Amino acid sequence: MSRRFIAILSFAAAIGLSPHAGQAGFFSASWPVATKAPAGEALISFKDSQLAKAAAQRVWYTGAFEHFEYARLETRDLVVEAVYDTIIGDQTILDYPHWMESMIDTWNRNRGQSKSWGKSGRAQAWHGHIDYKLYRLQGANQHCAGFNSEWDHSGRDSYGRPGKLFFGYMCAKAGETLTENRVENILKGVTIDKRFGHRFVKPGQTASVDQAAVAIASGAAGSATGNHAFPFEFGTHHVESGAGFGN
Repeated sequence: MSRRFIAILSFAAAIGLSPHAGQAGFFSASWPVATKAPAGEALISFKDSQLAKAAAQRVWYTGAFEHFEYARLETRDLVVEAVYDTIIGDQTILDYPHWMESMIDTWNRNRGQSKSWGKSGRAQAWHGHIDYKLYRLQGANQHCAGFNSEWDHSGRDSYGRPGKLFFGYMCAKAGETLTENRVENILKGVTIDKRFGHRFVKPGQTASVDQAAVAIASGAAGSATGNHAFPFEFGTHHVESGAGFGN
């Protein structure tokens, strides 16, 4: 039995649903739902003057316990791919398994590439801070930075896991520089637009997967864009102290 199905059964039991509710779910909705983000409804925004006007691809995905946006923005000299992930419901949590280097390698641009690692740092952001790490893709001669942040940690979860995640990377075009100051300024200017934060959960919604949207977010074999782990499915039912775990 998969970890994912066990999590669904645990959550269903906790809120009094039938074990068969794995396809009925929140608010009598079904999942997954994968679609291109509606025009003008970006969750992830950048105040950086270039990125604010950049060509963008955005995909929304709703699962049993979470919703996330994948965003790819490209300017003349920079590409950024990022994910904002948030839980659905008050008994759920994100079981995020990555440290910085392993998260960086989930992105197709970085997979299997030799890297020289640089400085680590921390940028102050709208919610607290975003950690980052500089690196260079040696074969492509691209200067890059990975970034990672988790917050809204649950005191009800024995492991103190987060309810929200923001992670991704940015790379300058081949041969161009990417300074630490540039990385920090970009990350300081990240915002999450809460106006659209709950539109993805609709009572009675029907499971629907737009394969073109999934292809944008996951990338094709050999692609330099997308994340091969999409959809991520970090969401799970939280574990309270005394429930047999983490006592």
